Amino acid sequence: MTADFNDSKFINRLELDVNEVSEVISVFVDGMPNQNTRIYLNDIELLNYNYSSLNSDIFIVKNIEIFEGSFLDNLTIDKEQDTNFVYKCLDTLDIGFIKNIIFEQTCFQTSKYHELLTNDVLVKMTILRAILYKPKLLILVDILSSLDDKSKKSVIDIIESNNICTVILNETEVIN
Repeated sequence: MTADFNDSKFINRLELDVNEVSEVISVFVDGMPNQNTRIYLNDIELLNYNYSSLNSDIFIVKNIEIFEGSFLDNLTIDKEQDTNFVYKCLDTLDIGFIKNIIFEQTCFQTSKYHELLTNDVLVKMTILRAILYKPKLLILVDILSSLDDKSKKSVIDIIESNNICTVILNETEVIN
């Protein structure tokens, strides 16, 4: 399998089977592709990049993650953020109500029982955290599939408006 991600095209979409998605993620996480996998960033094979600097510039979102702490802590990962920018992003993603509970404490367990925190809201929060991290490459693994078209569009719009090179990997069934 060969995949070429070029930052002149901000959003790259790939339909891969579950095994291929695992291969791509393992290359980014472990830096060790199998012999059949070649990944290129801007026409340079991934193996030629400095692994530690590359890893610090990539944010992979595969699952919903909510950490113990305030909602603001969950969004900013201890990075200094412009609160107005965070609020604008919340509004853009149609989850502006979080501004009213931004300092409330939460964790994954309590978020499951919070009446306002639907799966869509938690997905958007998880993606917003990645956007606020300002990675050079954002990889979304099958996380958008649960969102409706309007929500997907708002996520894509905010990614594009922040000029974040993004790869959307959609897992497909392996058919033998």
